[in-house]
Amino acid sequence: MAKKFSVSKLYTWALVLLPLVSIYGISEINFDFGTLVLLLLLPFVIHEQGKIVLEKQIVFPWLLYAIYIVISLYFPTIFGKEIYLTNGSVYVRAFKNILYIFILVLSTSRGIIDKDYFVQIYLKVTKICTCYIFIQVALYYTIRFNLPGYINMMLVAEGYGERLDITSFSLFRPTSLFYEPAHFFEYVIIGVIIYLFRYKDTPKNDIFNAIFLALGIVLSTSGMGILTIAGILVFWLLQQLSRTKFIRVRKEMFFLIVIGLIAVAFFLQSGFGQSVLSRLFSTGTNYSALDGRTEIYERIFSFDIGRVLLGSGYGNVLEHYFYPAWAFNLWCLGIVGSSIIVILYLRAYFHSRVTIAKIIVLVNFMLCFVSTLFMGKNLLFYFLFIYILSRADEEQYE
Repeated sequence: MAKKFSVSKLYTWALVLLPLVSIYGISEINFDFGTLVLLLLLPFVIHEQGKIVLEKQIVFPWLLYAIYIVISLYFPTIFGKEIYLTNGSVYVRAFKNILYIFILVLSTSRGIIDKDYFVQIYLKVTKICTCYIFIQVALYYTIRFNLPGYINMMLVAEGYGERLDITSFSLFRPTSLFYEPAHFFEYVIIGVIIYLFRYKDTPKNDIFNAIFLALGIVLSTSGMGILTIAGILVFWLLQQLSRTKFIRVRKEMFFLIVIGLIAVAFFLQSGFGQSVLSRLFSTGTNYSALDGRTEIYERIFSFDIGRVLLGSGYGNVLEHYFYPAWAFNLWCLGIVGSSIIVILYLRAYFHSRVTIAKIIVLVNFMLCFVSTLFMGKNLLFYFLFIYILSRADEEQYE
């Protein structure tokens, strides 16, 4: 007997593949195919389920956040502040962010997504992405062939297409199937967390899978990824040690620590490691990747008190700056709007039933100081994981 076609499973695939598919779209209107597929499937999913069961603890804070975004659009007019972009550009940015909030809230309705299926296919995709980065590295260092991670057709960010024509780089940076190494790291890191923390006693197979994904992140040369992986692994080791009497520390734990220390030593001494550290902390122009992610905060706190408190209006930002999520929200929504976001994080953390969801909340919160994980599709992707995993059965996900 043939299995009944499930729109919910198709929708789940669309959610898992969103960060990969969304690099393609219609650049003229800055709209990606990943989001388009979600919007096309969502009505059919709702129809298949027959009803929507929303949770007040999820809906209320996101509704409050969306309302403040709309109100903030009028701040430049009300308070006579500078308008850096056209009204059309600002409204489109606000609309897209509210659209992702709308998709998030509906997708967390019970029955829309099967948790186990969602996690299962996500972990499979992370392994495929990581295998691809291993292939990229192997080809580059054996035959100097730079295998691209995407094709130069219908890219939303057309500038990335030009990079495919560059044949020489001062630092080879494999991206897997994404635009940037950081994007690969941001996608895969959830898998590392799941493998390491879903059981109190982590199975050897999960340890192996976590190390495999972690090695992929290291090979990507993402400085932010390497530092995050190091922090997570240290936390996991300490957690494992705290659950085991000192005399009975498992042999594999000791082995992992020794191997880890040796690997770090080799990494720091290698030309590859030196290049990564140089990019992260300094360059020939005394301007590092870290500088690029932090300099905007200095500008924000030079604003007048009213603008610091209320913001400049959602999406009303200067171009040619990199805006990490917290910088973007402080600039656009001020301390008041950013406080609403903090409440979202606190509610997500304290209403979570399992450790892995709490860790994802903390990792996302911290990374938002240097990345864009609370913006657009990243917001949807991470918080969907947080809410779905928060409902996990405690005997399966600790």
